[in-house]
Amino acid sequence: VDCYGHASSVSEDTTTSPSTCTCTCRNKWNPADNCKTCPSPYEGVDCNACQAGFITNADTTCTECTNATNCNSRALEVTSNTERTQCSCECDPELGMWRGSDCSQCPTKYDQTSCKSCAAGRVNYPQCSLCRD
Repeated sequence: VDCYGHASSVSEDTTTSPSTCTCTCRNKWNPADNCKTCPSPYEGVDCNACQAGFITNADTTCTECTNATNCNSRALEVTSNTERTQCSCECDPELGMWRGSDCSQCPTKYDQTSCKSCAAGRVNYPQCSLCRD
């Protein structure tokens, strides 16, 4: 049996007739095809990293970055940083003036509920200038 150089061990399975070899794949290589392919959402020379748009968990599994989970459903685009440790959100200006890596921060000059209008005492959205006498 060819494990494509991606096995941590190869053992003989004597429960079958004739006996066969079994690959124990390293990292996240696919055991169904004797460690030949690296299944999504994994990538890398040794199938030990998460693809873009996913973050790596402590147990080395990958979690997808999503608008609903990571960006308060306020993003135009969601991806992961280069290190695959954090999700990154590009906040959608059509949904308000939300800021921050998870689109949860509303600058004080805006209404804090919707972030789509000026706060009290301010006019001319989206500039939201202070009222002056």
